This record gives sequence, C-alpha cells and structure tokens, in this order.
Amino acid sequence: MRTNVEKSDENKKMSLIFLMACFIGFTSGFLIGYMTGIIGGLIFGTRFMTNLFPYGAFTYDDIVLYSMVMSLVPATLYIFGSMGIDIRKRDFSRLDMRRQMILSGALVSLGSVVTTLTTTQFMYMLGPILFAMGFGIMYQGAQVYMSEMGFAHRNCLRALNIAFKMMIAIGIFVANLVNCGTNSIKGGWGWKVSIGIAAIPAAIISIGSFLLPDTPMTMIKLGKFDDAKQLLQRLHGTNDGVNILFRDLLAANEASKSAKGSEKQIMSQTQNRPYRVMAIALPLF
Repeated sequence: MRTNVEKSDENKKMSLIFLMACFIGFTSGFLIGYMTGIIGGLIFGTRFMTNLFPYGAFTYDDIVLYSMVMSLVPATLYIFGSMGIDIRKRDFSRLDMRRQMILSGALVSLGSVVTTLTTTQFMYMLGPILFAMGFGIMYQGAQVYMSEMGFAHRNCLRALNIAFKMMIAIGIFVANLVNCGTNSIKGGWGWKVSIGIAAIPAAIISIGSFLLPDTPMTMIKLGKFDDAKQLLQRLHGTNDGVNILFRDLLAANEASKSAKGSEKQIMSQTQNRPYRVMAIALPLF
C-alpha cells in the first residue's frame, strides 16, 4: 500500500465524525483493559465464587480442589471469549464493522447487568458468559474499526494505535483501583459494582457505533464504492487526496481477497508447531 500523501493532505482538518470514531475506539480500548483487569477481581477476594459455587458444592478447606475451581472459572471465561472471536471472524465476516461494535457493546452491557442484578445461580453463570463473548468480539474488532476509520488520516495511524494500547493499560490500572475500592465494601457485594461499571462504557460504545456510519473498508467489501468515497471525504475533512486514499483501500481489499486461507497455512507449517503447543499449554495448565 502506498504511503505517499499530497502536500495539501498535510493541512487537512479532522472532522467531527473522525473524532467521534476515535473516541469510540479509545473507549473500546479502555473497556478491553478494564474487563481484563476486572476478571481477576471477580475470582479472588470476593463472594462471586461462593455465589457461583455455594457452600456445600465442595469443601473450601480442600485447597487443591478450590485452586482448581478458581483456575477453571477464568479459563472458561477466556474460552467463551475465544468463541466470540471465532464468531466474529466466521459468521460476521460478511457484515459491517458497525454492527459488530454494536453487538459487542450490547453483550458486555447485558452480561454486566445480568451478573450484577441477578440472584439465581444460572444467571450468575450466564452473565459472565455474555460478558466474555462480548469481550472476545470487541477485542478482535475494536482496533480494526478505529484503524479503518483512521485511515482517512493515515499519518496519525501509528499514534492512534499507540493510544489504543495505552487506553488498554489505563483500563487495567483503573480496574485494579476499582477492585481495591470495592473489596472494602462491607457485605461482600462490592464485586457487583466492579462488573456493573463496565456496562457504562459498553453502552457508550453501542450507542456511539449506532450513530456512526460503517467503515470505508467495509463499505468497499460490500460493494458500496460511492458511499465509501463519500465517507472518506467526511472523515478526511477535505476532498484533497481522497482519490489516493480510495485507490489504496481498493488495492488493500484486493490483497485481502488473495490472502484467504493464510491462517490455515500458518497453522499447518511444521516450524510453527512449538508455538501452537505453547498457545494451548499455557492456558491449560
């Protein structure tokens, strides 16, 4: 993909729609970090485990069994998160990024609300599952969404990606602060506050993605070439250099079509076998 940019492109203005798309992307990064940090708070030092596995289900004095259960819960959440990633890649590949962002935020919001407000053991299991699947879809799609929107200002792409990673780190930091604060709440229900807070940025992501248009790349993949070019002009803030950006997106789309099946080739290569083994062994043990 070419990186040449016209001189007039240097003085382009960042439109409101571009700034809103960046805000949704950064909020997604923060939520990904927050969810990553909050999972540990759910498992350790709270009554979430006793609600999920009431006393009598097994003897909590059995340290070995208790440790196995505590390891099983986050592993299960990560499995459902991986399922969300797989659903996003397979079933939603023909749909737009906008609906994927809406769905991921809705799943996280619903999972947070269900886990926070429910009193039944079944809902205690269903809530985290929805939460994890929304996390998986968002983890796979959020940075792609922001990068595709940010392509209209591709000189800023590196800064946007760095800022996205920084927001993940900030989310993890905030999650640990929240966990420390909620663990001191008497009654042992502080963990509900921790997971309930995630519903706020998740709702912002869903509503913001609903109000924003789809990404130019997705429009090109769906054959909406005129709409993609018009959106590039809106994101770009000026008509200068839009044709170059549009041609580069077309070239990238054609290149992505020829790259189908590359994941299977990578997985089937013998030299990648140690990495496959470690990728399975680390979560398993």
